Amino acid sequence: MAQAGAAANGVAAPALNSLDAAVTAPSGAKPPDSKGLEIIKQEHAAYPIAAREKGIQGQVLVRVAVDENGDVVDAEVVSGDPMLTGSALDAAKKFKFKPYIRNGVPVKVDTRLTFNFSFYENTEDIKPKEQKAVTVAQGVMVGMLVHRVQPVYPAEARNAGISGTVVLQAVIGKDGKIESLHAISGPKVFIPSALGAVQQWTYRPYMMNGEAVKVDTQITVNYLLKSF
Repeated sequence: MAQAGAAANGVAAPALNSLDAAVTAPSGAKPPDSKGLEIIKQEHAAYPIAAREKGIQGQVLVRVAVDENGDVVDAEVVSGDPMLTGSALDAAKKFKFKPYIRNGVPVKVDTRLTFNFSFYENTEDIKPKEQKAVTVAQGVMVGMLVHRVQPVYPAEARNAGISGTVVLQAVIGKDGKIESLHAISGPKVFIPSALGAVQQWTYRPYMMNGEAVKVDTQITVNYLLKSF
C-alpha cells in the first residue's frame, strides 16, 4: 500500500454546547450575536507513521472548549482509533476561532471537531448520478400546463391550405420548464413553428414521493386552418 498519500483534516461541527461565562459587557454599541462558530485558523492533523504503516484509516471526534477570545482551552477525544487520536488531539488544540457573541458579549462555548484519516489512493469523490426522467402520459401533462405560447401558422402552409400534426418529444425539468425538445413526426413546414412555441411552455413541477422530478413526455401540436 502506498502511504505517501495519507491525509487528515478537521472541520468544526455546527452544534454548540454553551458554557457559562462571567464577562463584562463592553461600553458602547454591542456587537451582533454570532450565528455560528467560525474558524479563523485550522490545523491539519499529521498522519501518525505507525498508523500509516499498519494501513489504519478512520475518523476521530474531538470535543473542544473555546474561551471568550476564541482560543481552545481544553480538548478531549470523544471517539476514534487510539493510533489516530493523539495526532487529532494535538491539531485540535491549535485551532483558533472567532469569539462567539451572545447577548452582545463573547462567551465560552463547546464544539466538536472531526478529523478524517484516509489514504489518497483509497479516496474518491463520487458525483451524483444524473436523475433519469420519469415517463408521464401526454394527457397528464396537459393538465399541468401553466404557461403556453400559441404556435404561429406558417404563411406558406396557410397559403397552400396545408394542415397537419407535429409530435414533439420533451424533457421537462424539476422546475417545470422545457429542458430539451425535438420533433419525432409531422410535416416539416410546421416543425420550426412548433418548436419555437413549445420551448417557452411551463408546467407545474411533477411530484413523485414528495419530490419534484424530471419528466419525459410527448407534446402534440395540431395545425388546423380553422383553428388559427
